Amino acid sequence: MENNVTTHQNNSVHGDDSLLTVSVDNDTYIDAVMDGVTDHGGAEASNAVKERIQSDKPTTTEEIENLLSDLNTEFYQVGGGRFLLTTASIVITTSARIYVVAVGDSPIYLLQNGEFSQLSGRIGGLLRLTASSAVGAQSSLTFQTHDCPISSGDKLLIVSDGISDNLELNEIQEFMTTIQTTDDLVQTLETTSAERTQRGGTPTSMRGRVRNDDRSIIARFF
Repeated sequence: MENNVTTHQNNSVHGDDSLLTVSVDNDTYIDAVMDGVTDHGGAEASNAVKERIQSDKPTTTEEIENLLSDLNTEFYQVGGGRFLLTTASIVITTSARIYVVAVGDSPIYLLQNGEFSQLSGRIGGLLRLTASSAVGAQSSLTFQTHDCPISSGDKLLIVSDGISDNLELNEIQEFMTTIQTTDDLVQTLETTSAERTQRGGTPTSMRGRVRNDDRSIIARFF
């Protein structure tokens, strides 16, 4: 299926995010955002997940879960649940379906047939270092999973919380619905989050909350 993808990374705050898009073949793609936990070996952990995906190129949910479980064992043995910690939000796209596996709070959004949904991550609140919140935090992982058909006109978005924590969910929905290109969506998300980080101006319902954090974005339109 024809699609367009745009990626963006601003790692100037902590340097802990990693992202990648991999084309396995003409019909299969892997998109992943990893948000390393600051001051907990996050950069090393997020980059290790990135390098493992690049090397193994998993194409099934089971392969992703096995990959993350292997790394979780390694991280936990070394860091004891306090070091080498990262989220991982991974999407495999085939010619007909998408497969989602996520650990932690880096959200994945899907606009499909006009319906907006959040497939992974939290909405608001702080990251808690539990089995479901970071690779490396516990001896085993709890995965968020999802799979569904994909068709022309659908829109996929993966971001780290440097983006999602500075926008309301309905703003992200509006941007995905109204913006027609991946380049424009990525630019709008980055600009909006950056402006709020620098000068405030969040919506009243957000009570002035902003997060000055690394910002990673993958947008793929089908």
